Amino acid sequence: MSLFNNFIFMIFITIIINSCAEEIIFEDKYPNKNYLEISFCSFINNSSVSSLSENLNNLNNLNDSYLDKKVLRTFYLDPLFETETYDFIWFDEFSSKLLYLEYENLFKRVKKYINWNDDFLEKVDCVGNDKQLFYKAYEKNIMIAFSEKFKKNVSFCKFLPNVNLFDLEQFLENDFSSSAQLSILISESEIENFDFVLDENYIDSKDYQTAASQIGFLVSCNEEISDSFLNGLKFDAYPIYN
Repeated sequence: MSLFNNFIFMIFITIIINSCAEEIIFEDKYPNKNYLEISFCSFINNSSVSSLSENLNNLNNLNDSYLDKKVLRTFYLDPLFETETYDFIWFDEFSSKLLYLEYENLFKRVKKYINWNDDFLEKVDCVGNDKQLFYKAYEKNIMIAFSEKFKKNVSFCKFLPNVNLFDLEQFLENDFSSSAQLSILISESEIENFDFVLDENYIDSKDYQTAASQIGFLVSCNEEISDSFLNGLKFDAYPIYN
């Protein structure tokens, strides 16, 4: 083989290796379902939510440059209850698990994202071990778009005997009416205390009755948490990137 042919062959091999390095191999339990990353964060170095304004604007600009439309939505969740281990929740919703993994790679290989993250971590500590990952296995009233502050109610539920995800989906789809946006979130990893999370988004209303409180003949919710949260955990939710 000539020197020129050797050179071309080595370039070809390098391209193959680089292509393989970019390939993401993963297990996808619920293909084509939205994938959620939930991080529990605390302010550090005397920072506050007002300190993040520039960071959020910069991240939105970066996302606009690197992401296609409608692949990511990000929310800031402000708990309406006392917490000891975090100040807020950073809530990312991707249109698939693959897009979540690709986004993670941006923070490892794109200098602009790396620099953004370094600056962000000077103000906020998001404990990596506390990150939770979920599939959105079912959703109702998806046409409701929240462009401004709204309420979020989160309930932790277990199926009653002889009830499964299909049964619950059929009831919510055909026999249950609600003005809220409802989602069933299934954890990526197995969790003993609950089978799924019922996520409810709605505009603030004193008369709002949670869906979790109305489906007790199919599931039991919030029995594993404090009695003060029998109706679930409530948050003020703010769209960051939508």
